[in-house]
Amino acid sequence: MKRYLLPLAVAFSLLMLSGCTDEDANDPVVYSTAEVEGNWTAIQDTAQNQVITHTTWDHVTIADYGHFEMKQTYKIVGEKTIQPNNLTVRKIEKTYVGNFATYALQNFVDTANSTVYCGYDDWEANVTKDTTGCNGGVPAGVVLKDIYYIDGDLLSMGDFNQMGTDMHPEALDTSYTYQKQ
Repeated sequence: MKRYLLPLAVAFSLLMLSGCTDEDANDPVVYSTAEVEGNWTAIQDTAQNQVITHTTWDHVTIADYGHFEMKQTYKIVGEKTIQPNNLTVRKIEKTYVGNFATYALQNFVDTANSTVYCGYDDWEANVTKDTTGCNGGVPAGVVLKDIYYIDGDLLSMGDFNQMGTDMHPEALDTSYTYQKQ
C-alpha cells in the first residue's frame, strides 16, 4: 500500500501546482531594483540626495547646519506610460518610516532647545533625534505612490501636482533631477 501512496501524492501535487501557472497573465512581475540603487545628488541643489538600496529609499539633506533624513522602504509595483513623450516609467510605493534630524551648529541647537522643537528641549550638536510626525509631519506607515524614470545617469521622480487615477503621478517633476554619484 505504501508504494502506491508516493506516486499518488506526487500526481496530486502536480495537479494542484498546475493551477499555479500564468494562464491568465495575472501573476505579479518581480522588478529588479538594481538600476535605481545608489547615491543620487540633485543637480539643482547638491544638498538634496536620494540614497537607495534594494529595500530603502532615503531622502537626505546635508547642509552646513545639519543633516536631515526622511527614511522610507519601497517596492516597484509596475510600469506606466506617461505623456507627452510616451515615457515608460516605474511605479513605486514608498512606505514612510520616519524623519531624523541632526543639528551641527550650536546656534541651531540653542534655537531648537528654546522652542522645544518636536517636543525636545535637550538637543545637542551632532546627536540625531527622531522627528517623525512632529509639527504636522507625515506619521510612520503612510504609503506614498510615486514614479521614477532613469535616463543614463539621471533620475527623475513624479510630480505630485499631476496625479493619475491609479494615484501615481502622471508626469515627472522637472524641478529636481538627480545624478548618480
